[in-house]
Amino acid sequence: RLAYPVPSDIPTDPSAMGPYLTKQFKITGGDTTEFLVAGTLLQEGTSPQVRSALFEFIKSIPGITLADHAVDQAGSRGVGVALSIRGSRTTLVFDAQTSRVLGVTFVTERPTTQLGETIPAGTLVGFWNFGPSAVVNSTADQ
Repeated sequence: RLAYPVPSDIPTDPSAMGPYLTKQFKITGGDTTEFLVAGTLLQEGTSPQVRSALFEFIKSIPGITLADHAVDQAGSRGVGVALSIRGSRTTLVFDAQTSRVLGVTFVTERPTTQLGETIPAGTLVGFWNFGPSAVVNSTADQ
């Protein structure tokens, strides 16, 4: 079994995406897990038809908000989709022209305590940034 699905097996119908993700990835965590898995598939790169279906599916998840002017931690500007997950807001930032994933940010929405320390609301607690990707002839061509 492959860790990621065969690209041709991924549905291009947004209404089929939820059941497909649940079956393919054995999702039991509901909307939050579907959001994160769909975001991961977008980061991996897929066909334009699948990307469109994934975006439409993400937009249909309850609690999703859109941000026209999102910025990742590298300063790249794009469009964001966000979901509150256990007191933290997870935002996927996309290039508006190419739909390439630029980054993901995790920000606390309310004060929380970790290892005896209070983390104020609005604190960046994690992020991932993704640079450009390309196919190269060898690792020396990086």
